[in-house]
Amino acid sequence: MLALDLNAGRCAGGARLNRLTGLDALVHPLRADAQVLPLRAGVFSAVISQEGLLHVPDKGRVLTECARVLEPGGRIAFTDWIATPRLADNERARLSSWMAAVSLQSIAGYAALLARAGFGGIDAEDVSAQWIGILRRRFAMYQELREDTVARLGETRYDEYRQLYAFFVGLVEQGKLGGARFSAAAARGAA
Repeated sequence: MLALDLNAGRCAGGARLNRLTGLDALVHPLRADAQVLPLRAGVFSAVISQEGLLHVPDKGRVLTECARVLEPGGRIAFTDWIATPRLADNERARLSSWMAAVSLQSIAGYAALLARAGFGGIDAEDVSAQWIGILRRRFAMYQELREDTVARLGETRYDEYRQLYAFFVGLVEQGKLGGARFSAAAARGAA
């Protein structure tokens, strides 16, 4: 199993965690750009991503690459943050600047991108209502850890992240941002 990330630090952290948990023989971190996968065609039965595509500028290219590396009938499954029509341009810009959320899609936008990439049997589910409770609990937990966080990272960094988190949670509460789960199958004979 490969665990792909563009960030070298995250790959190193993943390798360290794999060693600590005894998974280093099963999970292999790979530093690469998902928009140009350095992998052979048709070699994977599944591709999974969790809230990572919001950081990728060309989601269509990533999905096309995923279709390419999947065996015929292989599955893609991912979750991501989605924009609703209520999300304003200045809010998109702030998300891009603060979170590297470089391009947010809608559910319909993702479904169209999946179809263009050659996927069929596309299933999309809005999970915004489920995620808002999780976000609220995570934000409360972050604030409860204030003393430890300030000791490790400083007051300024704690406050910057708290402001970002409050902004993000507010967007979800206002129905401007949400979450979705997607799955689809690679076309038979696409490899």
